[in-house]
Amino acid sequence: METSHYFVDPTLCESALEDLINMIDSRKRVGNILKCFHKIIARRERAQLTNGLSREEMVEGFQRVRKVIITPTRIIYLAPETIMGNRVLRRYDTDGTRILRITFRDDDNQKMRGSKTSNVIIEQAVGGALSTGIHVAGRHFGYLGSSNSQMRDSGAYFMIKYTAGDQQRELARNEEARRHYELKLTMPDEFNPCIKRTREKLGKFEEIESIPKLMARLGQCFTQSRLSGVELKREKYLTTFDIVGGRNSRGEVFTFSDGCGMISLEFAQEISKAMDLGKGKPSCFQACCPSLIRFRGIKGVVAVEPGIDEMAKWAESLGLESPNPKINIWSPHCMFRPSQDKFKSTKTVKEQLEMVKYSSPVPVALNKPFINILDQVSEHQSFTSHRRICERIEELLDMQMRHFARFILDESFCRNKLKEFPHRVDIDSLPMSSGFTLSAEPFFRSLIKASIKASVVKQLRKEQIPIPCEMGRSMLGVIDETGRLQYGQVFVRYTRSIHVKLPPETATRLVLTGPVMITKNPCIVPGDVRMFEAVDIPELHHHCDVLVFPQSGPRPHPDQMAGSDLDGDEYSVIWDKRLYFDHNEKPFDFACEKVQDDIAERNVERLMRNHYIEYLKLDAVGTIANNHLHQSDQYGLYSDIAMNLAKKNCDAVDFTKTGRAPAPLRYNWMTLTEEEEDGSITNIDMPPERAERVPDYHFGNDVTPVYVSPRLAGSLFRELKAIDDVMKVNEEMEERIEVVMDAQIDWPGWEEFLETAQTQLARYNSQLRAIMENYGIRNESELFSGCIVEVRNRISDRDQDDMSYFNTNQVIETKMHNLYRAFRENFFEEFGRNGWKQFTTKIEKTYADEENVFHRLCKHPSEDMVRKAVACYKVCYSEAMRSTESKKLSFAWLAFDILAEVKKRKSMTVQTHHMTRNPIFDILDKHRAEYIEENRNEFTNFLHTRLTRTMSTFKQREQAFTIIRNYMNTYLGLDEVLFILLEWADRCLLFKKSSFREQHLCLLLILFITNHFLTRDAAKANLESDIYIEVLRSPSALPQPSRLPSGRAARITLSFFEFLASRRFRRLSSLSFVSLGFMSVFNRGQWLPVHQSALKTYYNILFNLRFEELPLSTDPEIVTSAIAREHETLVIELPETVNIPNMEDILRKATGLEAIKIRKSEKVAVRADVWTSDKKPKRQINKYILSSRGTLEAFYELKKIISVRVSMPLYLYCIQIILMANEENRKSRFNSAKTSNKAIRRYLAVKITRLLSRTLSLHSLLSDYCAPSKGNVPLSIKK
Repeated sequence: METSHYFVDPTLCESALEDLINMIDSRKRVGNILKCFHKIIARRERAQLTNGLSREEMVEGFQRVRKVIITPTRIIYLAPETIMGNRVLRRYDTDGTRILRITFRDDDNQKMRGSKTSNVIIEQAVGGALSTGIHVAGRHFGYLGSSNSQMRDSGAYFMIKYTAGDQQRELARNEEARRHYELKLTMPDEFNPCIKRTREKLGKFEEIESIPKLMARLGQCFTQSRLSGVELKREKYLTTFDIVGGRNSRGEVFTFSDGCGMISLEFAQEISKAMDLGKGKPSCFQACCPSLIRFRGIKGVVAVEPGIDEMAKWAESLGLESPNPKINIWSPHCMFRPSQDKFKSTKTVKEQLEMVKYSSPVPVALNKPFINILDQVSEHQSFTSHRRICERIEELLDMQMRHFARFILDESFCRNKLKEFPHRVDIDSLPMSSGFTLSAEPFFRSLIKASIKASVVKQLRKEQIPIPCEMGRSMLGVIDETGRLQYGQVFVRYTRSIHVKLPPETATRLVLTGPVMITKNPCIVPGDVRMFEAVDIPELHHHCDVLVFPQSGPRPHPDQMAGSDLDGDEYSVIWDKRLYFDHNEKPFDFACEKVQDDIAERNVERLMRNHYIEYLKLDAVGTIANNHLHQSDQYGLYSDIAMNLAKKNCDAVDFTKTGRAPAPLRYNWMTLTEEEEDGSITNIDMPPERAERVPDYHFGNDVTPVYVSPRLAGSLFRELKAIDDVMKVNEEMEERIEVVMDAQIDWPGWEEFLETAQTQLARYNSQLRAIMENYGIRNESELFSGCIVEVRNRISDRDQDDMSYFNTNQVIETKMHNLYRAFRENFFEEFGRNGWKQFTTKIEKTYADEENVFHRLCKHPSEDMVRKAVACYKVCYSEAMRSTESKKLSFAWLAFDILAEVKKRKSMTVQTHHMTRNPIFDILDKHRAEYIEENRNEFTNFLHTRLTRTMSTFKQREQAFTIIRNYMNTYLGLDEVLFILLEWADRCLLFKKSSFREQHLCLLLILFITNHFLTRDAAKANLESDIYIEVLRSPSALPQPSRLPSGRAARITLSFFEFLASRRFRRLSSLSFVSLGFMSVFNRGQWLPVHQSALKTYYNILFNLRFEELPLSTDPEIVTSAIAREHETLVIELPETVNIPNMEDILRKATGLEAIKIRKSEKVAVRADVWTSDKKPKRQINKYILSSRGTLEAFYELKKIISVRVSMPLYLYCIQIILMANEENRKSRFNSAKTSNKAIRRYLAVKITRLLSRTLSLHSLLSDYCAPSKGNVPLSIKK
């Protein structure tokens, strides 16, 4: 019976099987597999839904490719995935059956690398597949090639080796092949005519000088790209010269125009029209040009150059003819450069540019390596610079956190954020005047929450702190063809609005002038982040949203930053003055030696396989980059160990092109000898290149001990981690606000379209669910907003080409766009042919596109249209209210413009229109009133019973009582806020954890709402009248009593919790109540428990709408006790003599965790120096893995106990002390005038850091081995 489905509709059956596989991969409860399969078939039959490509997707160039994962023990076949096509797929795999996308993985689904996987296993698993191929469905596939990003991720493309005709001809003429086939029923491994023919047609790769470069050039053909749709004829392009100058350390000439060509304005406009880029005209395209002879292998960018058009007009006006009959030199469409020509390829019919990426407004963000450089370079330059930059980065993070709150609490902020999402619903068409409160609407609120969750996860993993779009952008780099830019100058013109990806010519654009900071990611060494001067050159105004570099100087500016060029690299451009360096650091030397090998054609296949295997064994780009970050965090960015790792990282990046791998990382300490200027010999201890311990902000670590990083990246991580932990608490539970239909979205007779709406909803949800299950997207809000936290069904997290715009997320966005567009257009089809054009008009916005259904509004709907729109809304929300799975609400807003008209008409019939407040305020007000009513006696007497019982003297009692009473009597309703605040403190045990008392908390609230802390939050929540001590002396001067306006009490409560949860409150130097007339002062840190409790409470309320910590709920079903859960494993180091069961018991009692289990790691134990008072014996230190279960608070206590902490930066303190002593001619080892400061720094740095490293263990923390603090030391050293 199961096979009958295939014979009825094979495409539908295959789609259902794909759904079933995806459900199993998602670990959903499938139950009986056959029953589940039949249900999927039935659902797809009702919806007439298959997983094939839509017409729009095929037009845009998308293709479906089949995927296979090969491990040492298994071959895993995955469901096909939709990706943007590439040159090879378009030409040789039109039906999706001739080429496979392969990924090699270890059996734990991690990448195979020589550092963790046996070389024998790599050779057997990978080498076997590359040499013999794999058999799928009776076809034999072999290795064809890999893109650069695939190589980095252990991926490849396999192609069918031969056709049936090839096999028959070979068996007929080759006796040896015939015997092999009779014996093994398969052709010889080396027989692959299809693969050879494909490579020959792609290009003449045998002329390339080395195998690594050959594979890199072949990999260009696998870059995901889209055909431009416009033919580039032979006579319409030519090759111009490269701009060169200067020489690198190897004597090679620099190429300033490396990878950058030109395209005429006219041709760029043709491409924009053909690719349906709207009214936008990108200034720069990244393209791989499969053009004639020398240009078939062109790679790089082509920038718009109006001079080409002007030259063509000039030549036409003079009647000039081209001297070359084959090439029109006066009016070319494109002008390429020799540096772009990577290999020769054969000619095909109707050559087109393959578009990989085009310029557009793109935001920029900081990341861990970037933050590390900003932190340490500024510290190296000056104390003022370091403080300014660190404060600014922390402020940027605070801004992001504040924005999260505003998106939920503030309707205008919420609407602005919704406008940043893909434009499918016109937010301005849903005005507040018609009764729309989108921050309270379930669907739109879910989009905001998805955005916040994705941002927090991204920041936590990579510390990607966004730069405001008015202060920074990410841009493609191009060359200045006019030659007007001078060395050290750049030209930057950008689109003001970042929300329109293809801005029209009418969009507002600005030219940047003044200092600007630029870098190229990934940045590693201090010189990778550089300062330039942005200037205004009128002749370059045709460039927009690109970074223009000069064509002259001793060295190209792109090469100074991570050794980049102009063939598609993106640069981070920042003009936030508070992030600027004092001056530029010396750029790093990225020059590498070119390799040339003699390649015999018969050996190419074997050499390619060998290079691929060697790459898997020796590739260490990620490992080296991580160790550089970790070691520079411990020993400094300028240390020898960091510089050595930077050089190895450079070699590792070039490994795919040179074939020369960097030397393996050292695991042990080593001693070097160095002769000083006075002839003496100094022994220098060098740390291992492989980090012995990693900072706490490193993700993916389960085998290496962790220390608490004292640097900026560490402090930022811990703040984000605290917020993320709160968001994880009960995140699987639904919000307190249920899906409730808007009563005003109603219309008589909507039931006539009930059946139609139900049918359409079923079809829509089926297709929506198919996208979600295919890519493993958790909910509709992630998919609709584009804020996807994790895509499960990528072949890997790096399956998309790094340089391509058409990555997996873009494919998902295109699918969602096409789905919603089709159903919105179909909504109007019932009322007339092309009804969406007939009954809608273009919105009045500069970016509006006449042919985009999302840019058109139905302003005068008919009665039937209104009934159908209301039916779709009601059916969708009714289904969501009944559904037990993830709720899907987007279908209801297909006709958003008609629903807006319904609300508008309804609001006109209602005399008093009530504007709904934010749901959080509603909940707070409601539950506060209920709680106070249930506890009326306690509330009435709380001031006397709570505040007076802890006063130590009559004077304190009188002072506090008078201050608080005057405020409560003046602002009626403030007493309710204070009562709830004290109840919250009781639940959090604040008065037991800290020296804070009831009167302090009440007075702290009064300080906040009277804006003593000068915060923006207080400005919005304040009482608009401060009662200072002078007023208290004259009671008659008190303002007239007035009740807090509706919602003010809730706003005060939330704003106060936001302030308590902020960094500003935590870092107050002191906390004084003297300004209120109460003689009490707290020193820094005494209010830390208040901050920690408020942090959890605030973000739990904000993101999860949960109020367990507040005394607001009268619902007995709400569990107020903390939930015990399994926590992440931790790696610790202990001496071999430690009693493990006893240690578990001690830690369990000290933390309050329910269970702690410590087990020895399989990693080899190390011999370490453990310092004692008189000697340092060698002791064996073992690594242990610690697992725990309990509350989040108990887990934090455990981390606090076992975390290794390092003074910041101790070796700099010691260096400064010694240098000061040397200057004062005090007796020391370094008081000789012949001793250089560099020698002093190096000697002390390695000695002190080795001392720190040797004592970084749990044993040293739990014992008395660590030396006491040496007292106050300077915060920075000005070198």
